[in-house]
Amino acid sequence: MQKFRQVSGGNCRLVLYRESRPGVPDPADPGVVLAFYSESMGMDANKQGSAVITNARGQGKPVPGTPNYTGGLEVPPYAPQMGHILRSLCGAPVTTAEASVELAEEAVTDEGLGYVGLPVAAHTFVQDTVVTITGTANYDGAYRLEYGTSKNMLVIKALYRAETIPAGARAHRGRGAFLDGAAEDLGEGKVALPVGGFGVALHEGESVTVSGTSDYDGEHVLQKGTNTRSLVIEAAYAAESFNGTPTAIPAFYRHEFSLPRNQPTFCLQKEFDYEAGASANPYTVILSNKLNGISFPFGGETEVKISLDCSVGSMGNVARPVSAASPLVLPGIPFWDKESAVWIDGRRVGDVQKGNLSLTYGIEGQVAVGDMGKRSRQPEGDPTGTLTLTVFLEHDEYQQLADMAATVPVALSLSGANGEELWFRLPEVELDTGGSPQISGKGGLTTEVKAISFVDLADTSSKYTLVNRVASYA
Repeated sequence: MQKFRQVSGGNCRLVLYRESRPGVPDPADPGVVLAFYSESMGMDANKQGSAVITNARGQGKPVPGTPNYTGGLEVPPYAPQMGHILRSLCGAPVTTAEASVELAEEAVTDEGLGYVGLPVAAHTFVQDTVVTITGTANYDGAYRLEYGTSKNMLVIKALYRAETIPAGARAHRGRGAFLDGAAEDLGEGKVALPVGGFGVALHEGESVTVSGTSDYDGEHVLQKGTNTRSLVIEAAYAAESFNGTPTAIPAFYRHEFSLPRNQPTFCLQKEFDYEAGASANPYTVILSNKLNGISFPFGGETEVKISLDCSVGSMGNVARPVSAASPLVLPGIPFWDKESAVWIDGRRVGDVQKGNLSLTYGIEGQVAVGDMGKRSRQPEGDPTGTLTLTVFLEHDEYQQLADMAATVPVALSLSGANGEELWFRLPEVELDTGGSPQISGKGGLTTEVKAISFVDLADTSSKYTLVNRVASYA
């Protein structure tokens, strides 16, 4: 008896494809390999024993029912990957390039306790955003913006040194590279630029703007071989050494998604780790999916795990991949739980202990006569959004907002370690405190606050913003 290798989950993969129309993968899309924790995309044939009397003891031949489909998926919120997931929900986003911000030519301020304020006329950063400062005498480097950051001040953690900001000093989103060492000729028109300090997390395919060199200034797309200590670019080699002052600043893009009236469909394909020659089809194709829910808890020190619920149209086993092209493998750029923040009416609240975001989109697959068990219709129903918060009992502001039935915008943000941001926005929300807080012991008390989304004046019930180093999700 021939023995084959047992299939192992770590060697399987899941590929996401767009569809040109429901049930038809887009031939121009090579697909994206998803990073995920687990999936439950499957089909139950729903066979049932027959009660037909056949003059024999036992049930009759099983009756095939309408198949039941399951569509669960748990993924990490990797910054490049989330754009493809949100595109599967909303369609193509509105994308704009993120511009750097010029610092004001004023004196820096000592904010005390090791914090320094850098003056700025205006900016779009928030507390927790990672920025790189260039053009100053004492504060060039990468920082995470701290408490006290306002529309006219960037607060960073640094040793205070008196300085008036010179003309041309800027704050750039993300963690830039400071070049230190000698350029290396890699041949075939490629040059390696050395990164000083502890290195920087930049990847092949991302764009950077190099400044302060004699021979390499300008915009470059990073090439294969780029790592934390070396940036590989296409350029004519010229011998040059750097003293830690020249910079390579990554390009960031803001992608704005909005839940549409009609959601797009997408295809998922599972690839199993069958050994060559095994009598099994190694691929399962899952067609005409719509994303029906996003949920995850937050408040801790681990990576956020996002649960996706899919409404599945059809499923079948096949012998080959959907596309002949090799799917894209994206870099894993994570958001961590400790980087989350809640914003109510535009204000970052500091009394949330933990929470849970649950968004559902009201998709219910339907089968027509003659569909042979496939769900040919995926009509949209009413979306719902709920943000449940456990907050420290310190004031009664939430109770007042709930009692007044005030409409406020609510958002949840994740701010990555390299400048990426992910925002879930509910434009119109009413708060519900669930009744008066209860005295349950001698220690500190918490209370439950629920933010319930609706649509009144807004054009959609939920919006999503992703800021990362991917130029387009068109």
